[in-house]
Amino acid sequence: MSDNDLTLEGMKIRDVDNLKHVLKSRSRRHYFRNMTDVGSFMNMVLFDTLKKLGVDVVKFNMNPEQIDKSLDDNKVKVENRPYTGKDEWRSGLYIYKAGEIVEFIGHPKESEIVGPLGERYSLMSTYGYRLKSVK
Repeated sequence: MSDNDLTLEGMKIRDVDNLKHVLKSRSRRHYFRNMTDVGSFMNMVLFDTLKKLGVDVVKFNMNPEQIDKSLDDNKVKVENRPYTGKDEWRSGLYIYKAGEIVEFIGHPKESEIVGPLGERYSLMSTYGYRLKSVK
């Protein structure tokens, strides 16, 4: 079966399976004291990952047209996906290279128990593992 033959349900199943595989093989939970720290971490991960994939947003001085062109030229796609209910665990930023997930940054959650250093928020991410070169 080719990608063109997939139904919407089949695409969802494949997408969920790919995310589960990536999370199982190379994810960890990160903890933060406040949402400012969460935002800083998410931006750092996004910019660092994009740079490794050939899209240097700082070099483009945050110019949206140049960034979009570089994303297209490098076959990189970034999606912010919010989910609710039983699929809420899938909410986050998905970074793809040539159609494959290379990085996932989950949306932050407020912790039920405050951590020993006062951490009130956490998120799941694949960041921190060596990002292999994807052509």
